[in-house]
Amino acid sequence: MASTKLEVLNTLIVGATSSIGGSTTRAFVTAGHRVLATSRQETTRPKEPRITWSDLDLTSAKSIEAFTTSAVPGFGPLDVVVVMAGILPGKQLADYQDEEIDLVMNVNFMGPARLIRSLLPHFREEAHIILTSSVSGERGSYDPIYAASKAALIGFTKSLATWLAPNVRVNALAPALVQDSTMYEDMAPERREKHAQDSPAGQLTTLEEIADLVLQLVGPAWSRTSGAVISIDSIPKQ
Repeated sequence: MASTKLEVLNTLIVGATSSIGGSTTRAFVTAGHRVLATSRQETTRPKEPRITWSDLDLTSAKSIEAFTTSAVPGFGPLDVVVVMAGILPGKQLADYQDEEIDLVMNVNFMGPARLIRSLLPHFREEAHIILTSSVSGERGSYDPIYAASKAALIGFTKSLATWLAPNVRVNALAPALVQDSTMYEDMAPERREKHAQDSPAGQLTTLEEIADLVLQLVGPAWSRTSGAVISIDSIPKQ
């Protein structure tokens, strides 16, 4: 499992220009780790000399192949992979078109699954994979396709944790609504308040708290944790 010594980790963050991905990328860079960050849109990438940027489209098998045969070997063996890419149409089942179902499943589950399969030869011993699911994957959602895609990631996490042990550990995050995330910004104020009221602590988790949790997960304190789905519904009131 993960080493107890302090070291610079070669970290891949998929979906690094998303709200949660961006905060996590900044946290790893600030902590002194090397970061290979991916996105689909080059114009949205912050300029940071300590980040190596690469194109990656999870809906394209060719893009995944190009990334894992070129960018990853050039970066070096991977200690940490954090997958934070995802989409949420927010639709009822009757409103979905077939191509939209395919897109959600491709971005949220099939793309990450293909990517991890392609990355298997590039993991260092004691590596750690963190996948981003959702509380919707555990409890269901107004958007059943989104919930199904996130539930698939949970099953994938638990299976990989068994089959990749003991050399690679695999865990999943299952956050509820995160304050100041893209989903939060797109949501009506009354719905934001309802999410906060429904959380056990009466407040929402922040982007920075998610990033800090990911940093903790790759550290020695969590080195024996694998196959876990970590629900993030709120933070304790201080």
